[in-house]
Amino acid sequence: MLTAFSRPVTRLWNYRRVDTEPLILHAPSSRAYRFFNADREATFLHAMIKLAVREEIPREIAWLQGYDMAFARLNDEFDLPRKDLSALIRMVQSNKGVLSAHRRKQYQHLPPAVLNRIEQVVRDAFATEAGTMSR
Repeated sequence: MLTAFSRPVTRLWNYRRVDTEPLILHAPSSRAYRFFNADREATFLHAMIKLAVREEIPREIAWLQGYDMAFARLNDEFDLPRKDLSALIRMVQSNKGVLSAHRRKQYQHLPPAVLNRIEQVVRDAFATEAGTMSR
């Protein structure tokens, strides 16, 4: 993004590459770096900040609210290690509300009814908070 500024200023330098450090034969004065037109860069930054505020941050907040709701409900209902509960929520949510057959095998020590309940709670929590199952 800053190449429109950096390329012309780099051309003002005269240097040779030697062993570990460049040998500087001529360098521009500090004036070359003082006042450059950064309108394009500022416009781009403004657009990215607007995008983050309008879309990314609300999406992240909705996801975190869905996660928190699912975690609280499941933590009250089941006596599972926090790391397992957290992993199960993320796996179910990232797979559109369903725990894959591979992950069910990984958690085969849990009864199928428990895994089914986890899926349902996660679907409900994310549908309530985000309106969607995708992140």
